[in-house]
Amino acid sequence: MNEPAQEQIKEFWERYEYTGKLAGIEPVAGEEEGKLVYVSPPIDLNNLFKYAVPIAVAKCGLVEFRTSLLGSIYKAIYDNEDPALALFWALWQVKEKDK
Repeated sequence: MNEPAQEQIKEFWERYEYTGKLAGIEPVAGEEEGKLVYVSPPIDLNNLFKYAVPIAVAKCGLVEFRTSLLGSIYKAIYDNEDPALALFWALWQVKEKDK
């Protein structure tokens, strides 16, 4: 599985309602107040199961989620690939179907 781009990671976490941890305030030219900057959590099994999986199941139902999930995870295990990336892309597919 290929690594997601930073923009995909940001879009992914926004879709799954996780804004990230506050990293600081970035100044904005011409404005008195700055823009809050958030850092997305790493793509690992702990974060995916903690934040994204419950929302995916709630939005699309367990059966559809499992269908999308199991194929990707089994393929990743068979190909000796990172299961966290497999889960990320399975959740991405669920997200795309939900649009």
